[in-house]
Amino acid sequence: MDTLVIVIENFLITQTSLSILMSSHFSLESISRDNAVLWMFFLDILFFVVWYVVSRLSLTVRAHERHLLDAYKQINQAQVEKDQYAVLMTHQLKSPLDAIRSKINLIKGGYCGEASAGVNEALDKIDNRAQSMSSLILDLLRLERLKDTCLNTAVFKSVDIQTILQKCIDKLTPVANSKHVVLNVSIDNFVCKVIPDQLEILLENIITNAIIYSHDNASIEITSEVNQLNRSASIIITDHGIGIENKDLPNIFNEYFYSPRAAMHNKASSGIGLSIVRIAAENNKLKIKVTSEPGAGTSFTIIFNQIEFSLEKKETQLVSLAKFNLS
Repeated sequence: MDTLVIVIENFLITQTSLSILMSSHFSLESISRDNAVLWMFFLDILFFVVWYVVSRLSLTVRAHERHLLDAYKQINQAQVEKDQYAVLMTHQLKSPLDAIRSKINLIKGGYCGEASAGVNEALDKIDNRAQSMSSLILDLLRLERLKDTCLNTAVFKSVDIQTILQKCIDKLTPVANSKHVVLNVSIDNFVCKVIPDQLEILLENIITNAIIYSHDNASIEITSEVNQLNRSASIIITDHGIGIENKDLPNIFNEYFYSPRAAMHNKASSGIGLSIVRIAAENNKLKIKVTSEPGAGTSFTIIFNQIEFSLEKKETQLVSLAKFNLS
């Protein structure tokens, strides 16, 4: 384009009359045209240099993109194979553990002869460790199942938050009663569109952690906040237990992470529970906020966007050694 403009301005439009061909001014015009030709040549060279450099860079970037895409596919394939191997190994580990626990129950039940008090005590310790390992295996299987959901289209359904919370509390009542922990529940019921079983897993894991890391005879508050203007809601689960250090808060959702404080309080911790919570929240398009103070307790806030409607407020309380009922 620059070349075309220079040619038109200097060679096509301007016409020199014969009367001035012999004048000194013509030499200046000739020099001007020579300069224009030089500029035209320089700009053409510059254009081709820039074009060559840009084209080479474009080819290099495309080659790197192809390499990155191939590497990404290989990483994904390796991750899938690793996950499949992990699932296979956990299945293979679960079978002998179930057999061990079955034999222990037979011995403790007197079906293999009378056992001394020392043997029964040892069997109880073995059974507890086997139960912890079995729980770890179930968490691993659950984690892999949730990861697989990320790759597939899950079925979202409209569910009543009270119904989901009822199931979780019914399941966790024995755990709360064993530590004499009181669950104080005060919620504004609402309906949200989620993957029902995964929301149940999410709430169950957070409430379980709240119970485990609470002190005996403590209380846990489960409340809700509903904003009808922007059709959003949140469930807040607050305990008054050991709390989490500020330096550990960014890592609590990482797989197999548990702080020294948590390990001292719960030696059976696998470090997977909150990883399951994170993936379930991502699958359900939920947000989770955590605040904590060491020695004072922890608060988990699950944020729901685009709830369908809200219902009347329900207030109940789970007392120690008593059955929980939301209705």
